Amino acid sequence: MNNERMLIPEVLFHPSDIGINQGGLCEAIASSIEACPAEVRAMLYSNIVLIGGTANLPGLAERVQKDVRTLAPAQHSVKVVVAPKPSESAFRGGSLFSRDPSFAKFLVTKQEYEEHGGPICMRRFVL
Repeated sequence: MNNERMLIPEVLFHPSDIGINQGGLCEAIASSIEACPAEVRAMLYSNIVLIGGTANLPGLAERVQKDVRTLAPAQHSVKVVVAPKPSESAFRGGSLFSRDPSFAKFLVTKQEYEEHGGPICMRRFVL
């Protein structure tokens, strides 16, 4: 496996290579940040943290840094880091969040969902 080692991760950046009509990882990062209030965008661009098993790919942080830099407004600095033990980061974060006293207000029970459907999530989390 030589070329395959490079081609498979490249799909993260160019999903259209395999027929998926959407932006890649860096476009998703930039569009997510741009959807946030203007006053926090600079902070978000300078604090991008990669987690999950894919974050262990050699050179991923550098590639994301370079590509997001081309998409970010010139006045913002871009900093991308890999979390320590990235494969465990989502679990650790969720575990800590579940112990927070305010966690319960972020839950939708099965009974609530069955009674109100998807709109309960919009009311509770978005509006």
